[in-house]
Amino acid sequence: MPLLRRVPLLCALLLASPFALVTGDPMGLVDVETAGPASASVLAVSATGDAHGSGGCSGPGVSCVAVSGTGNARNEGGDQACGSSWAAGASIGCVAISGTGDASNEAGSGSCGSAIVASGAGVGLGCLAASGLGRASNAGGAFSCGLGGGAMGAGVGVGCVAISGAGSASNEADGLGACGVSEGAEAVGLAAGCLALSGAGPASNAADSGNFTCGAGLAAVGVSAALGCVAASGAGDASNAGGGFSCGFGGFTALGAGVGCLALSGEGDASNAGSDVSCGASLVEVAGPAAGMGCVAVSALGSSSNAAGAYSCGTTLLEGAGPGVGIGCVAGAGPGGSATDAAGSDGCGAVTSFPTSPFLPVPTDVGFAQGCIEEALP
Repeated sequence: MPLLRRVPLLCALLLASPFALVTGDPMGLVDVETAGPASASVLAVSATGDAHGSGGCSGPGVSCVAVSGTGNARNEGGDQACGSSWAAGASIGCVAISGTGDASNEAGSGSCGSAIVASGAGVGLGCLAASGLGRASNAGGAFSCGLGGGAMGAGVGVGCVAISGAGSASNEADGLGACGVSEGAEAVGLAAGCLALSGAGPASNAADSGNFTCGAGLAAVGVSAALGCVAASGAGDASNAGGGFSCGFGGFTALGAGVGCLALSGEGDASNAGSDVSCGASLVEVAGPAAGMGCVAVSALGSSSNAAGAYSCGTTLLEGAGPGVGIGCVAGAGPGGSATDAAGSDGCGAVTSFPTSPFLPVPTDVGFAQGCIEEALP
């Protein structure tokens, strides 16, 4: 039995267990109901009613969990909510699960799995929204949806996840440093962008209102690697949108790698869009290797497209000796569809370099470059 079909059954089993006797505790932390709505600041479960994560979901590193069998499941908070920590090493976003209703998590800036620490490692895991038949969505502000930073150590950021069987699946982050971003000032920065999956509806990740979004790995002197956002749909459109230094950007390091966003659709259109230095770009400021692989958009029955700005679509920028590898964006479409790639200057699979200062010699370009690929079946 597919996992999404099991959700109502799992909810029914849970509510038929002795745990269903725990309803509305005096502290408001847990509320489990067999019928009617449930509301609590840590765990809210209802078999047939709505489940609501209340109280702002703003505990340090602790998030709300809302589960409903046939109703809507919703968690909401303001800034620094739904899994936010500025002291502890890890922060986990809110979880909303519904069998047939909508599932959603909504918070402000510095939320939905955001962890910034002064020393050591910071790990941020984004919110999770899943629904069998309804819509699944996550929404956060700047520095949200999977941000991990360690000023003196390592940073790991994993973006929000939205999954729906029959409805739409979407992740939206409004502002700088969102949707899978890591910052490790002196060590390692690893990032994976948001994930949106839908069986029959559209799937989308939108983080195009700021820079360093949709999979950006940053580290000052160590290693950085980033995987862009992923959107996939069986029957609907699939799209990813990021700003500058986004959609798979690894940079400011001795060794950097960026792998662009991935959009897949069976019957709809598939598209990726980024600004400058995006869609699989890598920037290395000191001598060391770097690699950038462009975005991939594939549709079986619809059209596919990748569009980005300068130094994008699989471009490696070297400020020291290489080597570097740049592999352009890939667009593929089935019969009757179109496939297009578009990038600005020094884009579409390039290895280039520029001096870090007027007083330094221009480093030599070293590496391998493969241009963008467009293929549509007749």
